[in-house]
Amino acid sequence: MRRNFKIVIMSITLLALFLATSYCVTSIVLLNNKKNSNNNTIEATKSNNDYLEDKIKISLSKGLLNETNKSLAELKQELGIEGEVTEDTLTSALSKKGYVLTEASSNVIYYNRSVVPNKYYIMECNDFLAIYKSDENCKLSIENETEDVYDSGKKFSHLRDIDRERMQNYEMEYNSKMEAEQAISELIS
Repeated sequence: MRRNFKIVIMSITLLALFLATSYCVTSIVLLNNKKNSNNNTIEATKSNNDYLEDKIKISLSKGLLNETNKSLAELKQELGIEGEVTEDTLTSALSKKGYVLTEASSNVIYYNRSVVPNKYYIMECNDFLAIYKSDENCKLSIENETEDVYDSGKKFSHLRDIDRERMQNYEMEYNSKMEAEQAISELIS
């Protein structure tokens, strides 16, 4: 009986020792994993401030149309940017041309624009054609509703699908109001 009692006590002691050891090892491993995940988060946050490689592709789109795909080196030359560039500085430079960062991966960065600052657009206003002007912040507005809304001609809903689609994708973009007026007269006739 005494021998059975010793075996039970020894088994309980070994079980307690095993549980205590596994508890300590588990807490140490979890603590190290938590530190590593914090370091990964910090590195991910810093990655937007890392310099981009000149060979990375930049895709510039307008609406649903892809305007161009260029390498960063080509785009830097076109924009007159010298030296190393981060994603933030590139986004800032392209925002002046109306582009917004839409997606970034390790080898391609996508920018899209709908409206360019200080341009005229033909668009729909209450089913009529109208000339909108964009300001420095790419906000569209009608300058003079009596002159710029064409309510005596063809309605927006009566235009060809191609023309309506072009308006909705901001493709009817003009440098001057006179150019936009000429384009509307061609659409109406």
